[in-house]
Order: sequence, then structure tokens, then C-alpha cells
Amino acid sequence: MLLPSWVPGVAAGIASLHLIQKLLFPYFWADLRYLLKVLLYGLRVESYRQRGKIVTVLDKFVKLAEKQPHKAFLIYDGKVLSYRDVDRCSNRVAQVFLHHGTLKKGDTVALLMGNEPDFIHVWFGLAKLGCVVAFLNFNVRSRSLLHCVTSCEPKILIVGAGSTVEIVLSHFSHQLSVPHFKRKKMASLKGKLYAEFCVFITGLPKAAVISHMQVLKGAAGLWAFGATAEDIIYITLPLYHSAASLLGIGGCIELGATCVLRKKFSASQFWSDCKKYNVTVIQYIGELCRYLCSQPKDGEKNHKVRLAVGNGVRNDVWREFLDRFGAVKICEFYGATEGNICFMNHTGKIGSVGRTNFFYKDLCILSLHLFPLLCIGEAGLLISQVNAKNPFFGYAGNKRHTEKKLLSEVFKKGDLYFNTGDLMVQDHENFLYFWDRIGDTFRYNQYFFLHLFIKKQTCYDEHCYLLVIRSMYQDDKQEQI
Repeated sequence: MLLPSWVPGVAAGIASLHLIQKLLFPYFWADLRYLLKVLLYGLRVESYRQRGKIVTVLDKFVKLAEKQPHKAFLIYDGKVLSYRDVDRCSNRVAQVFLHHGTLKKGDTVALLMGNEPDFIHVWFGLAKLGCVVAFLNFNVRSRSLLHCVTSCEPKILIVGAGSTVEIVLSHFSHQLSVPHFKRKKMASLKGKLYAEFCVFITGLPKAAVISHMQVLKGAAGLWAFGATAEDIIYITLPLYHSAASLLGIGGCIELGATCVLRKKFSASQFWSDCKKYNVTVIQYIGELCRYLCSQPKDGEKNHKVRLAVGNGVRNDVWREFLDRFGAVKICEFYGATEGNICFMNHTGKIGSVGRTNFFYKDLCILSLHLFPLLCIGEAGLLISQVNAKNPFFGYAGNKRHTEKKLLSEVFKKGDLYFNTGDLMVQDHENFLYFWDRIGDTFRYNQYFFLHLFIKKQTCYDEHCYLLVIRSMYQDDKQEQI
């Protein structure tokens, strides 16, 4: 049977279009799949907002405790705690404070505790009472710790057991109410308590205010990168950090997955734990990947890890990590704890924190805001417009810190932008690269001279711009990227 004469022409046309797409738009389908996924989640979150009822991460956890009560939620030091176990323990914490009448909805409670199940029990228990929980960095001491505590103005400070903590508290215990509750006093909570989910992420010099909506978006990170309910997530980062608490623990809840929690990171025990607990997703930050690459080689490809999610890994370490530890997809992302903008590298491009394209102008108006704007090859200071859909909640305890992060009337009268304090670079394929950080952590030196000016140009979205920055060593640094 002969085919119609037009069929070969159509086939050739389709093949040509496919070839053109591969050459000119190689990431078209990957971008489209990722965008549709994010849009679906964004639409769901927006529907919550329109109804005035946010289904919080805490709400999701309580439902999971009913739906899959016996599934492992936490594995800590070989001990397995199910979703029901953690729910009941958090209820006991809530009952203690209800019984003593020390807290009411809206009160702030500071939490100074290391990585252990009780951190989550206390966190969730206080959230069920409607309290705002301020996570404290347990590595800081004396005046620095006092600053972190007082900046969030807590009504109560809860500390983990340990002589080290008691020594630290001796510096300022007379300034705060520090009640001590024995676990034997905890009783089961009759009925369920629901509340908005909100935290402070404390640090120097300021404490970031995190809304329940931000927690919800942060918890979707693992899911957006392809993690599922069947995954086992390994968390070695400190829970007081948003990467571990919001992305890690929150991400497990969003997925309905299992979390392996370690008290602190150990490079020598990392892969042993991954093998022991069949870990499939790991989290990293900063130099963690370099520490792993510095360990002696010992059959490290014999594992089930498929995703590594985090930020701050150097290009050379990224390549070495892949060579040494096998087919692990590095999922690098960018996002300040308190910021209203986020980038996610869903393609695995080495060194990049994300990518932009023409899809985002009209479609990506919810959830993650991927609207970079800069000239190819030029470094720019990333700023993001603040509005009802992309709010900036600022910092606790000091209005001046909040105001310093905002830029007003940048392009027109009445506009308002969040200054990330981060320099970014975009390459010819629209991939974005973190360049440097200014602001609170910026290090001035005589060899770094900046000429700052605003440059408005053709862009993918009018809500996010970059203040383009030229420096004396730009060419040298570009070669590193």
C-alpha cells in the first residue's frame, strides 16, 4: 500500500522541527515539564489563598498521621518513629503548655536544641498551639546567642538537655523565663489542635520572619526536583537552618516520605549511613560535598542515592562528586531564607542555580519566581518586586533591618523591591550562576571596585530586575564560571 504523497513531506517537516528545537531550544521540553509541575502546585496554593484557608504543612502532617500512621517518618540513631508516634509526641508537648497555661496563640517561643526527634516534637507541638517558633543556632554563645534570643522577643525559651546548654544559659538566664518540664509530666492530648504554621529563622545580625505560605512553598522543593513518597531523605544539616527544617522535614511531609535524621554531619559515616538506611535523597550545603570528596575512596558508588539537593557547591567539587559517587543528580537551588524569589536548577547544568526562558513571562506568576534580568556575561545585583503575591515579611525585632533590604521607586513612583544582596550572572543559554554576596557579609578590599548603575532592558518579566554591576576583575571571575 502506497502512502499519500504528502506523508514524506510532513515527516521531513517534523524531523526538521525536531532538529531545530534540539539545536536552538535544547531545554524546551525539560523547561516545559518543570514549569507545568510548578504551575500545578502554584495553582493549588493560590486556590488556598483565594479561599482564605491555607492548608499548612502541619495540617498535611496530621492528615498523614491518620492516613499512614505506621509508616516511618523519622529514623534517628537506629530508632524508628512513625507518623503516628511523632504526632502523639507533639500532642504531649502541646498538652504540657496547655496544662500550665503559659502560652497562647500568637506567642513566640525560642527553641535551642540540636538535631534530635524532640526538636520536631516541640516544634510541631507549639505549632499546634498556634505559637511562632524561633529556631536558635545552638553553636553560637554568650552575647551572640543573647542577641538571637532577644531579637525575636520570645515569651519562653526551650532548651535541649546537656551541660553545654546550661553553661550558655548561665550568661543570661536571669533575663528570660526558662521553665523546665520533665517528660513524665507530659500527658496525651485529647482532641486535635490546629493552627497556622509560622517560624523565625534566627541568626546574626537579624531573625527572618517565615510565614506559613513560605513554609508551604519551601516544602515543595524536594517534590519539584522529582522526589516521591518512596524516597528516604538523609538530613545531616542542623534543623535550626531552613534548608533542613523547611526543605528537609517539610519536604518529607509534602511527599509523605521517610527522613533519616543525624545529630550532626560526619563525612566518614555519611555513605555508611546511606547504605544502612537505603537513602535515596541527600541534602547538602556549602562545603559538605567537598568534605565527602576529601574522604578516602572506599566503594562509595555502592549506594542508592539518586538526588542531592542543596546549594553552594563549587564547580570543581560538583564534577569530582559525580565522578566519585556515580549517577547522582545534583539539584542546586538559590533562595534566601526570607526572600521572595527562588531559582531551581532542574536540568543538572554544572555550576548553575537555575534557568530562565520565555515561558516565565506570562505563565510563572505563582509560587517560585524565576524572573532574572541581566545582560549576558555581566554580573548584576538581583532585586525582586514586592507585592501582594510576592511579599517580603522582613525581620523580627528591628524595623531598621527590614527597611534596609527594601528599595523604593527604583523604576517608577510607588514601586518596591527586595534587595537580595546577591550578584548573579546569566550565560548565553539563560543559565544563572551565583557570583558573589554583598550586604551584611560583603568583604570590601582595594582590588574590588564597583560601579553601580540601574539598567532597564528587554526582559522576561517586569517584576524582577538586576542592578548591573561592573567590576575590575569581572573577566577573571567569568572564566571561573
